[in-house]
Amino acid sequence: MALVFAPLRGETQRLFCQLAQQAGLCVSQHQQYDAQVWDVHLKMQREGKEAYDENIHYPLLITLTKRPQPVSHSQ
Repeated sequence: MALVFAPLRGETQRLFCQLAQQAGLCVSQHQQYDAQVWDVHLKMQREGKEAYDENIHYPLLITLTKRPQPVSHSQ
């Protein structure tokens, strides 16, 4: 398993996840992965509009895992 924290950065994160899936990995994205981080994010959205850009500042959690291998029942 790999854990990646990365902001969207336009299409960059989507393209990364697409490549990971094409390579055979399971990809899941999590926006609310920590209560304290989420609270700061919400505060910055309300109060830091001049300096805070969610697209480049708020990291999403991406988990990458191997896909389960099919079980072979060869005799």
